[in-house]
Amino acid sequence: MMAMCVHNSAAHRRAFTLAEIIVVVVIIGILAGVMAPRMISIGPRQAEQEAKAVRSLLTVAADKASVMHRTVAVDYAEATTGTNARGASLTIWVRREDPKAAPDAVGAARVTWEQDRMSQVVELTRLRVAQALEDGSVLSGGKWRVVFTPGHPRAAMELRLEPISSRDGPVWTVALGPDDTAATLGVEGEAPGAAGTGASARTIDLDDAGKGDAKW
Repeated sequence: MMAMCVHNSAAHRRAFTLAEIIVVVVIIGILAGVMAPRMISIGPRQAEQEAKAVRSLLTVAADKASVMHRTVAVDYAEATTGTNARGASLTIWVRREDPKAAPDAVGAARVTWEQDRMSQVVELTRLRVAQALEDGSVLSGGKWRVVFTPGHPRAAMELRLEPISSRDGPVWTVALGPDDTAATLGVEGEAPGAAGTGASARTIDLDDAGKGDAKW
């Protein structure tokens, strides 16, 4: 009786056939072929999104200064380590005057800087600011600020964004000229607009260009 039970149990534990193993291997290969490129392209896509977010931040800052007539600043802080570690970030700050300040108050006693809560904080996890220029001068150090003041010539800004990993795509450049209404984004080494990420936003005078009759 015992021998029959053992025999029946062994019969139910049938091993996989060679055909079944081949089918499983083929399915795993197909899934790997589909998923691997997607996993590899995540880094470059995230890096491009960060570059676009930097472009949007500079555009918003320029818009607040020129259209809304607000004194704003673009702040950069490098990555920190330790308990409250965070990545490098770009933020917009707005200068506000204290209505209760004394008439003879100056400096910090009269004005304060507050982070603009309506603007997105851009945290860089795939890119790093390799170089920052203000009117051609290099902004050095792990923390800097560029101020846009209404009624005053606006400084030209240019940021060179390098991927932290060589697998995260190309080097990006973000530029905002003194007369630009929006920042431009491009891939280093390519012609402006070749990457399909935005073209120059300078104002064009159609009369000066001899196209006064053209539609706009």
